[in-house]
Amino acid sequence: VCLAQERFTIGDLTYEVIDSNRVEVDRCSISATAVVIPDLVQLDGKTYTVSRIGAEAFKNCSSLEKVAIPSSVNTIGMHSFLCCRRLSSVVISDGVKTIGYGAFSGCSNLTAIDIPASVDSIGVSAFYGCTSLEAVVVPNGVTSIGDAMFYDCNSLNHIAIPGSVAVIGSYAFYNCNSLHTVIIPQGVTSIGYGAFIRCMNLTFVDLP
Repeated sequence: VCLAQERFTIGDLTYEVIDSNRVEVDRCSISATAVVIPDLVQLDGKTYTVSRIGAEAFKNCSSLEKVAIPSSVNTIGMHSFLCCRRLSSVVISDGVKTIGYGAFSGCSNLTAIDIPASVDSIGVSAFYGCTSLEAVVVPNGVTSIGDAMFYDCNSLNHIAIPGSVAVIGSYAFYNCNSLHTVIIPQGVTSIGYGAFIRCMNLTFVDLP
């Protein structure tokens, strides 16, 4: 364990202290292949709760294949897993509330992700360029499919949009050319510009 200012490293993960009780994951070793984020970490006899994954914490971790996120984490930050191109398995425990802007953008080997019911906010471009992603169930409680959320997810063949969604953003499903059917729930009041542009095989859209 090494300590530098308000950061310390245990194994593959570097943590940053948020306050007297909480830390966030700040960085991951570029060579890590599988990471299980703990819910608690200790330093000098002090126990901290791991409450969030910081912005760009795993960015460009090109060897990373698997990650497990504990229930203590409430926020997956902006660009947390940006361009983790070998990442194929993500386990998100119930307890996470926010998936940030571009969190999994460019994770081109990710075929599926189980988003827990606790999530109520998913950021713009969260899955941008996840070209192997095949199916997503958006949990009830999420109110917006943000701009470019599934942009260029050209393997996506199933999307479940819950009744809580009111807005589908611009270019949300751009180039999702494996998508055949979309059911728009009754609560949707706005569909942004180009939301389904280049969905070449989309044959059925059920509008409210």
